[in-house]
Amino acid sequence: MRLSHDPARRLSEKVISVEDGEEAILLYMEEMKAKAPFDLVIMELTIPGGRGGEVVVREIYKIDPEAKVDSSVKSNRMAK
Repeated sequence: MRLSHDPARRLSEKVISVEDGEEAILLYMEEMKAKAPFDLVIMELTIPGGRGGEVVVREIYKIDPEAKVDSSVKSNRMAK
């Protein structure tokens, strides 16, 4: 996944990018176990190959129902 880090870095935020949805889920679980959940997840829903973005977002909500997720596409199907 490509991500423009510049806007977040200007706000002094730490930005972590992952290559695919599986990595996103694993990293989110690790951060939750470490008691350091992400403040925000920005997710591209049109992920080629592997798990689709909507599936990944649902998995993140299973891990953390209070997760704050923003995506490239708003969808009623994304309900928690």
